[in-house]
Amino acid sequence: MVRADPPSLPALGRHWLAAPRCFAALLRALPPGRRDAFLDLVYAGALPREGELSLLLPLFPHARRHAEARRRVAARRAEGRPWAQIAPALAYLPTAEAQPELRAALARPDADDRSAAWTALFANAAASDDRAAVQDALGLLPRLRNEQDPVRCAALTALVQVPARLLTQAAVAVLDAAVQDAVDARDCSYATRAALQRLVAEVLREHALAGGAELVEWALRSLQRIAGQTGTVELGRLEHRLRRGHEHAVFATLRPWLDTMADTAEYWLLFTLAHSLGRRARGIPELQELLLHALQFGSDGAFTTAAALWLDDPRTRGARVAEILELEPSAAFLPPVRDVVVERRTDLLDPLLAPMPPYGRFLKQPQRATLPPTWSASRWTPRQWRAAARLAAAAASDLTLPLHGRAAAVHAAAAIPEYGKAVVRAQLDSAEVVLAEAALAALAWTDRPADALGDLLAHAGGDRARVAVYAATRAARFAPPGELAERLGELLSRAQGSKVTSRKEAVRLAAEHLPPRAAADLLVAAYRVEGQHRDVRAAAVAFATGLLDAEPVWELLAEAAGQAPPSVRRAVLRADPGHLPKTHRARYAHLVASVAAAPDPEVATPALAALPRWAAWAPETADVARRAVTDPANRGGWREAAGAVRALAASGLPHPLGGAAPGSLLHRTLTELAAAARTDDPDAGDDRDLPARRRLAHLTDLPADDRHRPLLAGAADLLAAEPDLAGIRAAALRRLVAPTAGPQALATALGALAEAHQGRPAAAALTALALLRDHASGPLPPPGTLDALARTARRDGDTGAAAGLFATALTEVFGDRLGWPQEWRALLRELRRHPSADVRERALAAVMYRE
Repeated sequence: MVRADPPSLPALGRHWLAAPRCFAALLRALPPGRRDAFLDLVYAGALPREGELSLLLPLFPHARRHAEARRRVAARRAEGRPWAQIAPALAYLPTAEAQPELRAALARPDADDRSAAWTALFANAAASDDRAAVQDALGLLPRLRNEQDPVRCAALTALVQVPARLLTQAAVAVLDAAVQDAVDARDCSYATRAALQRLVAEVLREHALAGGAELVEWALRSLQRIAGQTGTVELGRLEHRLRRGHEHAVFATLRPWLDTMADTAEYWLLFTLAHSLGRRARGIPELQELLLHALQFGSDGAFTTAAALWLDDPRTRGARVAEILELEPSAAFLPPVRDVVVERRTDLLDPLLAPMPPYGRFLKQPQRATLPPTWSASRWTPRQWRAAARLAAAAASDLTLPLHGRAAAVHAAAAIPEYGKAVVRAQLDSAEVVLAEAALAALAWTDRPADALGDLLAHAGGDRARVAVYAATRAARFAPPGELAERLGELLSRAQGSKVTSRKEAVRLAAEHLPPRAAADLLVAAYRVEGQHRDVRAAAVAFATGLLDAEPVWELLAEAAGQAPPSVRRAVLRADPGHLPKTHRARYAHLVASVAAAPDPEVATPALAALPRWAAWAPETADVARRAVTDPANRGGWREAAGAVRALAASGLPHPLGGAAPGSLLHRTLTELAAAARTDDPDAGDDRDLPARRRLAHLTDLPADDRHRPLLAGAADLLAAEPDLAGIRAAALRRLVAPTAGPQALATALGALAEAHQGRPAAAALTALALLRDHASGPLPPPGTLDALARTARRDGDTGAAAGLFATALTEVFGDRLGWPQEWRALLRELRRHPSADVRERALAAVMYRE
C-alpha cells in the first residue's frame, strides 16, 4: 500500500490516529525520507496525543522527534507532573541535552524515579545510535551494585533494548561486573535473570557473527554464572532470528568452548545451543557429532537430552535409534527412543515386549517394564501383537498397580489388532468401576468397533450409559446402515427403559449416519412415541433440519412449531439459513415466523431475535416483528421485535424490508407508533408510562454509522410533523452530526439540529452535552471541520444560540483531542464573545489548560 502511494494514504493515517498501533505500522512502512511530509498531512496542525509517545516518537524524523520531546517535557513540567512521568520524554531529546539531567536523576531518593532514569538513560543512548554514547551510559552500571532489585531489573531490561551492535569490547569489564553483581545479589529476581539471559542471547547472536571474541567470551561466562544459580539457561529462538546459513558461523565461534566442555563431560552449552537453533541444528554435522559424544560419555541426564536432540532429524532417525540401542539397550525405555522404535523401527521392538526386558542404566532390577505405546500397533507383526496383548492383560490384572495404570493398559490393549479385543472384554465385568468403564470406552477403539455397538447400546439405560453411549458414537461410524437403523430404532421406540441422554444421542447418530430417508422416518417415529421426553423431541426437531428433502420432516417441524412445549418450539430456531438449501429457506422462514407469533414470550422472544436472518427469504414474515412492536399488550418481546425491525432496515435488503422510505417496514412501524403516541395511554399510570413514546425512542436509538445514517434521516423526516415528539427527533438529528462526512455535510447537519431546537434553550444545552460525549472518542475531524464550526457559530436569528452551543461543544472536544492548535484556540476565543450569554458561559467553562 505504501509503495503504491494512493492519494488517500494521508486520510488513512488520520483515521488511524485513533489506533496508534495501526498508525505506527503504517509509519514504519514509509521510507524515512517521506515521513516528515506525511506527518504534516496527517496531523494538519494537530499535535500527537499523550499516549502515542513510546509507539510513534521513535519513528519520527530526528528534528521532529526532538521538537516534540521538548514540547512534552515543557508541558509536563508546567503541569507539575512527577519526575517519573517526565523521564520518558527526556529519552527522545538529543544525548547532550538529556544526559546531564538523567545522570543526576540516578541519585534521586525515590526508587521509581531511579528506575525511570535508568530506562530513559539507555533509551536515549540507543536512540542516538552512537557507540560512544552507549559506552558512557554503560560506565554508570557499577552504581547498580548496591541497588534494590526493582531498580536493577528496570536498568537491565532497558539495556536489553539497546542494539547489541552498539556494544564494543570496551564494555566487557563493566558488563562482567554488572552480571556478577546481579547474580550475587540476595534479592535477584526471576525478571532480572530473564533480562540478563536476553542480553546475553542478543550479544551472542550479534557478535558470534561479527567476530567479537571478547564479547562472546563474556556471554559464555555470563551464561555459566546464570546456570550455576538457576540450573537452566536459554538463548531464545536463534532459529527464527538468524539469517540463513548464519547458524554455522555461530557454531564455529562457540566450537572451542564446546570442545573444552565436552572434554570434561559438560554439555549444558551444547544442549542450550541445539535447542535454540531448532531444526537448523540438523544441518551442522559437527554439532551432531558432539551430541553423539554426549551419548557416549555423558551422564544419564545428558544421555536422555542428547538422545532427544540426536533423533530430531526424521531423515536419520531410524538409523540413529539403532546406534543408541547398541550403546545402551535399556535406552529403549526412554520416551524419544521408544517412540521411534514403536512407530518406525518395529524390527527393534521385540526386547520391549519380551518377558525379560533389557535391564541397564534406564531400567534397573527389580523395576517393571511398561507396555510401550500401541498407537502404531497396526504396523507390528502378529508375533508382536500377541506379546503386547500378554503384557496388557498382565498389567490390567495386576492388583499391585494403581487403578489408573490398569485402566491405561486396557485402553492400550484396544489398539492391538486381533488380540487386544479379548483383553478389553475380559474387564467388562470387573468389580472395579474404573476398569469396567475403561473397557466399555475401549471397545469402540478395537480393530472392529462395529461389533461392539450392540454391547454398548445395551447399557443405554444403566449406570454405564455415561460411558457406553458416547463410545457407541464412534462405533456407529463403522456399522452397516441396516444394522445401525435397527439398533437405534429399538432404542428410540420406547419412552422408558433408557436414559434421556442416551435417546438424544441416538437421535443424533441416526441423523448423521443413516441414509436421509431412513433417518427421517426414525426421527419422526421417535418424536411421536407416546410419552416421549420433551428433550428427545427437541433433539429430533433440531437434527431434522438436515433432512428437509423428506416431506414427513416438514410435518414434524410444523407440529413442533405449533403446539409443542416451549423447549421443543425453541428447537426450531436452532437452524441457520446459511446451512439449509436455498429451496427450503422460504418455507422454513414461515416456521420461524409462526414461532415468533406465539403468545408465550419465552418462545416468541428468541424467535423474534432470529427473524432477521430468515426474512430475506420470505419478506412477508417480517410483519410479525412490526405487529409485536406496535401491540401495546405485548410487553415481553417487543424489544427483540424492535431489534429485528432495525436490523432489517439496516440490512441493505430491497424495499420494503430495508431502508426507511415510505411503505418500508421501519417507516410503517414508526408511523403506527407515532399515531399511538398522540393519545398515549397510560400517562404516568401505576405500572406503565407512555408506552408508544418509549418504544418509538428505542426504535430510533440507532448508531451513527454509515449503515444507519439514512434510517436516522428518514425517522427525523417522519417525526417533523409531530411536535410532541420533537425530543426524539432531535436525538435522531444529533446522531446525524458526523464530522467525517465532510465540512458541508457537518454544517448542514448542525443547522438542521439548531432549527429543531428553536425556542427550546434547555433542550439545546442538553443536546450540546450529548454532542460532547458522542465525539469524545473515534476518528479525529478531517480538515475543514473548523470552518464548518465557525460558520455554525456565526448563525444568527432564532437558531443562533442553539447553533453556538453546538459549535462550542464540538470545538471543546475536538480542540482538546487535537492538542489545542492555534486556529482552534482562536475559534474558542470567538465563541467566548458570542452574542448569546448561554454560549459565552459554555465557552468560558471549556478548560484548555489546567492550572
